[in-house]
Amino acid sequence: MQTWKQTSAVWPVGATMPELGLSTPMLRVYELAGDIARSEGPILLLGEPGTGKRRLAQWIHDQRRGATAPFVQVSWDELSELFVERRLFGFPDTPNGERADRSTGQVESAAGGTLYLQEIGRFSLATQAKLARVISDHCFEIPGANQSVTVDTRVILSSSLGADALLERGALHRDLFELVSACSIELLPLRERKEDILPLAFLAMRKFAAQYHKDIRHIDSTACAVLISHAWPGNVSELEHVIERAVVACHSNSIDVSALPASLRSETGESIEPEEKNLDTTLDNIERALIIDALKAAKGNQAKAAHLLGITERMMGLRVRKHGLAPRGFRSSV
Repeated sequence: MQTWKQTSAVWPVGATMPELGLSTPMLRVYELAGDIARSEGPILLLGEPGTGKRRLAQWIHDQRRGATAPFVQVSWDELSELFVERRLFGFPDTPNGERADRSTGQVESAAGGTLYLQEIGRFSLATQAKLARVISDHCFEIPGANQSVTVDTRVILSSSLGADALLERGALHRDLFELVSACSIELLPLRERKEDILPLAFLAMRKFAAQYHKDIRHIDSTACAVLISHAWPGNVSELEHVIERAVVACHSNSIDVSALPASLRSETGESIEPEEKNLDTTLDNIERALIIDALKAAKGNQAKAAHLLGITERMMGLRVRKHGLAPRGFRSSV
């Protein structure tokens, strides 16, 4: 049985970027996110469920505010408007709101750090207008109280719908859109960057093998082919859940196709064999894509590309020759 071995080339050792992929689109996301992280402005993260918006928001927060600063995550739920506003902005402990005693909301709890709101389009336009004031004026009014609170809070919003779609549906306040539109980042779905599937699968395999105290070192080539062919509607989150389940079900040092969910196996059929003649080509194409992405990011510098992938310069040279690549051709890559 052939296996696709887990090596340091799967994910760069000591890499500090979010574990969401190493493809060209993701490297560009990290570069843009790094630039934006150095500012204090609001950010809008766009992408399908499971693409890693929360993870990227946490990374941006850590880069600028530091891991010790508060990172407050707010999820929308089907609650009354008053309850949502009280949860966000706090409320007085007395009906007349004149006493100093009050309950602190999530916006104020995030002072000095980051407030991350998931699925902003589900919040009412009235609440969004108040959030726009937090961004523009760094203050807000406590519901039911004659009090204004000043805060130093960075706001990061996310949505599984694009900004244009939100505006068309009337689900995004125009003032809020104007504030965040200049700093928006889109995370592509996993099906549009398939070269990220195997590196992320092996990363998850290593993490869950350690978590469940198992000596699992490989994913066999048949299982790799199934993973690559799946559309991943749940994106990175779905992939990680599948690999966790596979690690639990695995009783050897290599995950085979039997450890994968039946729903994935049925998509490609049970007739897949490890020796299927196009399988090696498929895996070679994944390796070639990773080498190309690294060369693009390093602008053709083989030493830097090798460092990015966590392999030696000699190994990089062998891979470059194997795939017939010309590093000089990547010097003008953007």
